[in-house]
Amino acid sequence: MSAVPSAVHRAIVWVDVAGFADPSRTGSDRQVVRQRLYDVLRRAFIRSGISWDGDECYHEDRGDGAFVLVAPDVPKSRLAVRLPRELVAALEDHNRSCAAGARIRRRAALHAGEVRFDANGADGRALIVAHRLLDSDALKSALRDSPGVLALVASQWFFEEVMCQDPAADPGAYPAGSGAGEGDQRHGVAVAARAWRTFPHRSPATGRVWCR
Repeated sequence: MSAVPSAVHRAIVWVDVAGFADPSRTGSDRQVVRQRLYDVLRRAFIRSGISWDGDECYHEDRGDGAFVLVAPDVPKSRLAVRLPRELVAALEDHNRSCAAGARIRRRAALHAGEVRFDANGADGRALIVAHRLLDSDALKSALRDSPGVLALVASQWFFEEVMCQDPAADPGAYPAGSGAGEGDQRHGVAVAARAWRTFPHRSPATGRVWCR
């Protein structure tokens, strides 16, 4: 039996496209969306000061989305401060230049933790937590209720350890709320119940969402 790979710490950015399987999209629309999903990510990461094609990022496709693992020597503040703004700018530029069926609204989750790599890709509880946050009903509802192109959720750890430590991340823009306590068991995985979301579009609206 082969040895279990050693875990390494990575920041996690997980994104997906809202309404990717909507019946109004044609097969051609979905192909455009998938291509532009990566064009938007590449542009946003590069403009945030993070190399997309070098050693700083590893990414895996998820059909209607992707997750990106960012090397530990990249300051996480770039993910908290610059990346959301660059994602919004790239999404809005795309949506202005494409047909209605190929327009993109996106959910995104920020987290960090231990990840293991093997011959088939990446694995780790931190990835499961990030995906549960991204897939929460609360975040989906938040995007539906917003006029913006991006709904962003950060794990409690990421908010407290990254956003609250960097004034440029403007943690005070995420107002306090009340909600579901400290944790939630979903599919056998404990997920931080408290998470924060913002819609950093050009007509800003902010708030706090409790993922359950």
